Amino acid sequence: GLFIYAATVCRFAREGGSLAGERLARLISTERLPARAGTELDRMYMTVLEYSLNTKLDPGEMARTQELFRRVAGSVVVLFDALSPASLAMLLGEPKETIASPLGSLHSLLDVPEEEGRLIRLLHPSFREFLLDPQRCAITDFYIDGKEAHKLLFECCLRIMASHLRQDMCDLRRPGTRVGDISRSQVNEKVPFAVHYACRYWVGHLERSDIDPQEHCGIADFLATRFLFWLEALALIGRLADGVAMIRILETRLHRTEKSPGLGAVVYDAKQLLLSHSSIIGEAPLQVYSSALVFSPEASIIRRLYMAQVPEWIVRAPALSEDWSGHLQTLSHPSVVRAVTVSPDGRLIVSGSDDNTVRVWDAVTGAERCVLKGHSSWVNAVAILPDGRLIVSGSRDNTVRVWDAVTDAERRVLKGHSGAVSAVAISPDGRLIVSGSDDNTVRVWDAVTGAERRVLKGNSSSVSAVAISPDGRLIVSGSRDNTVRVWDAATSAENNVLQVGAVLRYLSFSSCGKHLVTDRGVFQLPSSDCRCSRNVSATKSWITHDGKDLLYLHPDYQDSFGFLSDIILVFVGRISHALQLKLP
Repeated sequence: GLFIYAATVCRFAREGGSLAGERLARLISTERLPARAGTELDRMYMTVLEYSLNTKLDPGEMARTQELFRRVAGSVVVLFDALSPASLAMLLGEPKETIASPLGSLHSLLDVPEEEGRLIRLLHPSFREFLLDPQRCAITDFYIDGKEAHKLLFECCLRIMASHLRQDMCDLRRPGTRVGDISRSQVNEKVPFAVHYACRYWVGHLERSDIDPQEHCGIADFLATRFLFWLEALALIGRLADGVAMIRILETRLHRTEKSPGLGAVVYDAKQLLLSHSSIIGEAPLQVYSSALVFSPEASIIRRLYMAQVPEWIVRAPALSEDWSGHLQTLSHPSVVRAVTVSPDGRLIVSGSDDNTVRVWDAVTGAERCVLKGHSSWVNAVAILPDGRLIVSGSRDNTVRVWDAVTDAERRVLKGHSGAVSAVAISPDGRLIVSGSDDNTVRVWDAVTGAERRVLKGNSSSVSAVAISPDGRLIVSGSRDNTVRVWDAATSAENNVLQVGAVLRYLSFSSCGKHLVTDRGVFQLPSSDCRCSRNVSATKSWITHDGKDLLYLHPDYQDSFGFLSDIILVFVGRISHALQLKLP
């Protein structure tokens, strides 16, 4: 606090020129306020601000000056990203000369650049905290109501988007033009930074204001007339994933009140369209007017609102389903995807592919977070640590690779298998990595050092799945020899062999550690004394419970199912449904 105080006082006095002494005297002689944390700093801020307003103005001019201060200073302290004076003026809808005066009077408190394009910045965050706190900013002429400041910027964002967004903003004309083929200078020229800012943050300002979106007609109008233009602009500036997050926030706010189901339906439909087509819109922005509309359901509200934007060379749209399915997004590798996992908190999706890469995706927005490169052949298996810090991948190149999920760096390459690695798992504490391979072995690795701890032998065919118990004491492996083997993690002893009669593609422990959950059923461990026994499995045509036939599967559903848990069967392929059981 002392350094901030001294630096601000020096700037304030220096800018007074020949009146520097008078300014210092004013600061020193100001009557002391009641002692409390921050008082000296607050007193100094108020003294500097008093000098920023010309008290000799007539009442009308004074009111306009105070209004400008609130618009300009209030915007600067609540902006989500710094703007240049020109961009701020454009966003606020004021001439640059008009905002120059309040900015110029605040040089002691703000870094106001003279060079074109440089950004306005607070000299210290404490000035923001001071202006937004009515207890600290005792002079009401200077107090900034945060909600009102966000409301102003929300309105400004809607206004500038309404006036600047249009179809084909960069005059590309070719609907298949890729974002990577458009120069940044062209994008910056057609999407000025003030518009860029509005596109990214209008929902953020709405969220922090006291505006009820149900009662603001501007939101419905924006969705009905500018929504696709907004998606195009976000794609051009590389921020389409922000759009997904913003629409989700808007949908959440609408659900809290549900006063206007009509607006809620539009927002839901907008979210579905964006999630379903974000991949191609992000790659080729103009596809938002062709592919995204043509391949959306016939009942889509956004499709009906924007069909006039469909290019004339599309003379007839295909007949599609009436409404949106449960399918939200498609996340694409350029080649076959062989492995997928989701982080325990549901925020990340990790996938491995025949393109030799591991990709990390934002599960909420669908945005590709990073591409992990290093394998020289197919990636067959992926796993992620419960806290999301480590990612492990197994490949046909016979290696296991450990990646830092935060920095995207390759931490270690684990070598020892003589065949393709087909399965990987990480212990809950992140200390052990287990891998299964076409060399018929299971190997246990130290996740920190990369050292090979143990080699577990016993399978007579390749290992297709591995898992570690919640307490880290047991390791299980599923093999193409139709068995599940249970190993002691400390001694490497083989405790049990379960004859499951099928090759398991998925294998994990239940939360209690007493059952094995697989894609062919749920099996109780032989040594378990758990009373909630759920030995549910399936043959080709029957679901069985404790070894007895329970439910016959119609031929249309055979060979197309997998277990999501011990009570839910998911049917995939030609027929996509779920069957839930309530077992005795």
